[in-house]
Amino acid sequence: MKKTMVIKFGGSIAVDPMIKKGFFKDIAALWQRGYHMVICHGGGPEINAILQKLGQKPKFVNGLRVTDAKTIEIVEMVLSGKVNKDIVGALNTLGAPAIGLSGKDGKLLLAKKIKSQANLGFVGEVVKVNTKVLLSLMKEHVVVVSSLGTDAKGQTYNINADMVATKVAQALKTERLVLLTDVKGVLADAENSSSTIPVIRAGQVAGLIMNGVVTGGMIPKIKSCREAILKGVHEIDIIDGRVPHAMLKILGTANKLGTRFLKG
Repeated sequence: MKKTMVIKFGGSIAVDPMIKKGFFKDIAALWQRGYHMVICHGGGPEINAILQKLGQKPKFVNGLRVTDAKTIEIVEMVLSGKVNKDIVGALNTLGAPAIGLSGKDGKLLLAKKIKSQANLGFVGEVVKVNTKVLLSLMKEHVVVVSSLGTDAKGQTYNINADMVATKVAQALKTERLVLLTDVKGVLADAENSSSTIPVIRAGQVAGLIMNGVVTGGMIPKIKSCREAILKGVHEIDIIDGRVPHAMLKILGTANKLGTRFLKG
């Protein structure tokens, strides 16, 4: 299938009404141009808001949410019950026929508990992607996937949305993977928001983490990018989703909005 794209959409840019509206219009335009797309989303700010209303303080370790038994119920409710359907509804309104799934539907994302020195609870990683489900739906729909998966016993896991997007892109061997963020790509200096690293090659990732150039929530992003590039994804862009029409501006050009990942 030509002109395939996997897009990660979420975080703080997903709660800004103007940014969301612009993103949805871009997706509708790409659909009209013949692109086949999967949108993988999280919902961190929305989950945090609900947790705080319930008197719970969100906890993170290396960019991953600590997810106990009560929290996984809230995560599923927010991601699959609200965020997913909001995205689907908006796209359908703009003429991009969208369908929403969680990683639990059709055994789309088989997961296992993530290995970590810290006790993260029900936080998982993708073991296998059911590409048959995606390929059948992508022919006629923009597929919107919430970042949840299950193991063989039916246990639900919260999965980092960047990891989901990269695993899906990897399984489909898509032409392009785009990770939308609220920063200008991967920063060379955490104290200077304009010091973006324009290109990162797979062999540089470990050094960037070890030397403290990349920290926090960007760590799982670039680790996932390295794996996806090495396993068949042609281009990966981490871009500033706050830029108007960012999705359209990176097509066929050098990535001037963020960081591009390449082999090597």
